Amino acid sequence: MRETRPNEVPVAAHIRSAALGDLTDILRIERETFSRPWSPRSFHDLLGVPSAFVLVATTSSQSVLGYAVAYVAADVGELANLAVAHEARGKGYGRALLSAIVRLAESRGAASLFLDVRASNVGALALYSSAHFVEVARRKDYYTHPVEEAIVMRRSVP
Repeated sequence: MRETRPNEVPVAAHIRSAALGDLTDILRIERETFSRPWSPRSFHDLLGVPSAFVLVATTSSQSVLGYAVAYVAADVGELANLAVAHEARGKGYGRALLSAIVRLAESRGAASLFLDVRASNVGALALYSSAHFVEVARRKDYYTHPVEEAIVMRRSVP
């Protein structure tokens, strides 16, 4: 059984590959989460890229409550995007998506997985740290709206 944090409710998330029919929900979550959201075209095009994978976390009613986008090239993976709907945060969906990304990266031959995260995103930093990501660099003024540095994190893939 998975250990939960004080404000975390255990969840039985179903993680699967995203489909075209999920794009409306993905875009809604993207817009409510990020100050510079990806375009609908970016997500649409990713669904056909062999080196990319787009996963969604759904409930038994098939509502999309979170998504993740990652790439693997050679033996290096990158978690490009992970977001959970505001109403579903703190319930384990992000952790479930992250675990699925790590497993997929491993199955595709990645030896390490990288990501960038806003320095002020305390919740994401806690999630990534608990999943064995460690800070390896900082990128000054990487993000805009507002301008902020990015923390580059890395973890070995088992």
